[in-house]
Amino acid sequence: MANIEVKLRRGTTSQHAGFAGAEGEVTVDTDKDTLIVHTGGAAGSGVELRRKDDTIAGSEIDNDAVGTAQIAANAVTSTEIAANAVTSTEIAANAVTSTEIAADAVTPAKLDDTQTYTVNGLSSTSNIAITRAAEGPGLRLTYDAATDEVRDIFVDSNGAFQFTNVSGGGTTGTLMTLNDDGVLNIPLCPTFADNSAAVTGGLATNDVYKTSTGELRIVV
Repeated sequence: MANIEVKLRRGTTSQHAGFAGAEGEVTVDTDKDTLIVHTGGAAGSGVELRRKDDTIAGSEIDNDAVGTAQIAANAVTSTEIAANAVTSTEIAANAVTSTEIAADAVTPAKLDDTQTYTVNGLSSTSNIAITRAAEGPGLRLTYDAATDEVRDIFVDSNGAFQFTNVSGGGTTGTLMTLNDDGVLNIPLCPTFADNSAAVTGGLATNDVYKTSTGELRIVV
């Protein structure tokens, strides 16, 4: 480099706040190690030049200042995004489409199976909340939380398909079991002596009951 030394007027940040430089004059802020370009205006009106290593605050970036075309593919990774940094209110409707989600990107392990998912429109009088069954793989259906009508449909530890009354009207417990041999068991099937007794007992046409001798019959 040529042996020429150029020095500009310099001072601290505080000193610059009370200094009115000439228009076009450049001085050095010795606290910030940056340059101040003066406009010839009032004291402290000089413009500070930003350093390369300066941090840019979010409030300094205008809305839409950075377009998606200016962001290289894979420039921002999931490790650079803080947990819960982006909420659902910050994502525009239909902003993420199925074509933008890589194949197998969402796995069962990434889904929280402790959450309750309510599906509307399944009943004309009430919503049916569908959750994870308490026993084994399956579903829990809550018809009306106010009356605590809850049914579980699941596969038990023996591999049998079960339909259970968890709570609500009637007797709670296993209503029906279908095992892997095709055997159907209805443990809560009511017992009546004959058809007339069944009707008197509250059953209606096409209801199934058993007699005291173990015969299955249908109310006609």
